[in-house]
Amino acid sequence: MQLRFNGTAPAWPHLLGTMHPFYPVDEPAFMGSASYSVLENNNGSGWEILIDAGHNTLPFLLQNRNRIPDVVMLTHAHPDHILGIDWVVQSNRFKHPEKLLPLYCTRLVFDRFMQIYGHCGEYVEFRELFYGQSFSIAETPGVEITAYPVFHGAGGAGAVGFFIRNTDPKQQSVLLTGDLLCPLFRKADYELLQHASALVVDTNNLLPCPASNHISLAATIPGDEEKEPLLQRWFQTVSWKDYLQAHNSGNEGNTSYFDTLQHDFTEPAQLPHTIMELLKWLPIPEVHLVHYFGKYDELYYNRGLLTREELVALANETAGVEKIRTRFRVPVVGGVIKF
Repeated sequence: MQLRFNGTAPAWPHLLGTMHPFYPVDEPAFMGSASYSVLENNNGSGWEILIDAGHNTLPFLLQNRNRIPDVVMLTHAHPDHILGIDWVVQSNRFKHPEKLLPLYCTRLVFDRFMQIYGHCGEYVEFRELFYGQSFSIAETPGVEITAYPVFHGAGGAGAVGFFIRNTDPKQQSVLLTGDLLCPLFRKADYELLQHASALVVDTNNLLPCPASNHISLAATIPGDEEKEPLLQRWFQTVSWKDYLQAHNSGNEGNTSYFDTLQHDFTEPAQLPHTIMELLKWLPIPEVHLVHYFGKYDELYYNRGLLTREELVALANETAGVEKIRTRFRVPVVGGVIKF
């Protein structure tokens, strides 16, 4: 089984009038929004689960297997994660008019999706995700998935990450965060998730900028100190209500999940808001950094944009200072994690 990177970029890898050293303009695939496929195998046969489809995802899919995925899953409903879903739905509609396309997401994500793509409603089979509940998919045997809530701001209603496990006991698992400022894992969840063999994590910022609703690499990095205590100021102005209102769907099972979360952690500040903090909870041996933007680091910390090699070097150096033992990688588009 494999997780393939269909795209690794944020919504705007290059702002018009600027150049970003991380994303080569002569390689259009590197402009593609963060998107993934879970593949039974990578030889052109077997089933496929598509996770998110934003800018440039569909051209990549056309050039790689050129088939309709068996199942679609959404982490959240921001445009750079759902722009291509209409294309997938219409492809399935015309090729398999008798078959609805299975669409897995939370109720809040589906409601937002329907506000944008209401015409797709009659062509998809909505399958609701519930926080912390593992499930198997009839169309894709051999894989078990659990959706976990993440906080990605008020605009990221119902946002989740996925724990994807190969059910073969000899195989491994991948934790995919999706976009987030912080995960909303209960303490018991950490006990399970620490056994993941790989972590794919949003790396929008190097240093904290909670107003961006994205996690950062670390609170401080070698050679720099936080010039503005943005994270500390943030914690002074937010409460559990701010973090949980983005997940208020009225579902009783989800309510119970958050009751446990608030019992485990008395305030949001106790949750990991940096990748380094998260790795202290989850000592995962291999970390894949995606969605690097860096513009908030320029704006708030006067820190220049990094190349791919520089990001890996900085992550490894920072982890060394924090005494975190893991291997950092920046995936290439089309690359895979075998698990």
